[in-house]
Amino acid sequence: MLREVFPQHKAHLRLLSLAYYLVITRNPSLCDYEEFVECTWLPYRRGLASSSISRLLRGITKDKICKFLTKLNQEYSKAHGGSISERRFWALDSTSITSYSENINSVEYGFNKDLIDAPQTNVLMIVDQATGQPVYFRSFDGNVPDVSTVRNTLAELAMMKINYENVVLITDRGYGSNKNWDDMLRNGMAFVSNARLNLNACIKQTIDAHYQELLNWNNTISFIKQNAVTVPVQWNYDEFPVEGKRTQKKASKTLYMHLYFNKTIYDEMTNRLQTGLGAALEQEKENPAKLTDMQQKLLDRYTADNDGQRLINMHKVDEALRYAGVHVLVSDTVTDALECCVAYEERNQVEYAFNRLKAELNCNRTRVHSTKAWEGRLFLQVLATAISGMVRARVKLYNESARKDKKSYRVQYDSDHKLLAKLQNIYMTRFDAGFIFDEIAGKKKELFKILNVPVPTAESVMADEPADIDPEELREMQEADELVCGDDMEDL
Repeated sequence: MLREVFPQHKAHLRLLSLAYYLVITRNPSLCDYEEFVECTWLPYRRGLASSSISRLLRGITKDKICKFLTKLNQEYSKAHGGSISERRFWALDSTSITSYSENINSVEYGFNKDLIDAPQTNVLMIVDQATGQPVYFRSFDGNVPDVSTVRNTLAELAMMKINYENVVLITDRGYGSNKNWDDMLRNGMAFVSNARLNLNACIKQTIDAHYQELLNWNNTISFIKQNAVTVPVQWNYDEFPVEGKRTQKKASKTLYMHLYFNKTIYDEMTNRLQTGLGAALEQEKENPAKLTDMQQKLLDRYTADNDGQRLINMHKVDEALRYAGVHVLVSDTVTDALECCVAYEERNQVEYAFNRLKAELNCNRTRVHSTKAWEGRLFLQVLATAISGMVRARVKLYNESARKDKKSYRVQYDSDHKLLAKLQNIYMTRFDAGFIFDEIAGKKKELFKILNVPVPTAESVMADEPADIDPEELREMQEADELVCGDDMEDL
């Protein structure tokens, strides 16, 4: 796929080698790449100067990224064949990347999810929950809230002709809104949305109407240790909205509101409120002057003076705790409460992807100074994130089969970084006629098989080294390296 989108000057091999560098070293500074190449066998065996890397990143345009994502999804469909007809779940979420650059168009002050008071750009990603692999990503302005990103995301998926037939998009509370539900219904995108209780009047009305059912022990699902009730609701929306004209909600669709009651959360919230009120009443008796602002708010809200004695108003307490432990998932497709809950809980795959992107691969800063370079840098980071996820998925698959087949060898997985480090001390000797690797046996040989990587052998390496680049391409690259590459080199 990389070769088809980035064929010039073996750009696909250079990008893949840079991604391997990020995964293996976890060093976000690409200026150390040349030293890494000297002692590591990579798809692209020549070193890359900072100027070459900078130019490579700036050449990754939005158009090329779209072509790659389109090709990625086409290859996924070919590889999985009939399984595409089965229901798949894609998790959507976003994160914030800090940047102090004034030349990246998307950098703005906004709500930082890492609670950092700094300008930022946001990254949205969609991950296949079954494989953990990114299927779509894009960068957007740092001051744009999550709820406003769904329409453009659906438009880009349609533009790239990404096949989301039988796909269910899983979103958290930040994306829940009437408009977003309408947009997904219009575009044929099935969804599961975690709905805020105050999102619209319909949600609380539905909870109130079925509250006693929700508390009924006969509606307990032991697998998730929660009570659950599913309520079909007719949802009216405008199928063909026209800007500037009144909404005509003539189209209708059945939405399934899955109501859940978690007794553990209810008990925790009840205990916290009871303990806080008790402490506030004690403090008022002993020394009212030392009441904290929070304690005073509790007393004002939940207590009343009765003949000189302050008593807790249980009616107000009951009102405050009525929706404690209750949450709502809304879907147009998933009719079973258990399946819906499990699908939503498994959306943590997108959280794992962001953790690999920001924590493991150190992409918590943009580290470039221009919009073009940031688009390329983000593509490279997402590529490295996908490779890292593939390592984890293959180890998990092996361990599951080993457990099933009762194999003696299991991989103790700490991280993909530590796992790959075990293969970093395999040495290769270069001769005029080719290369010879050290002998590989035991656990290292097993690791190659687990990762589905061919084990280097003496029989397969005594061939001439293939030419990395033809003389004409090399001459063009050498001439281009002499050009001034701008400020992007500073943070590579």
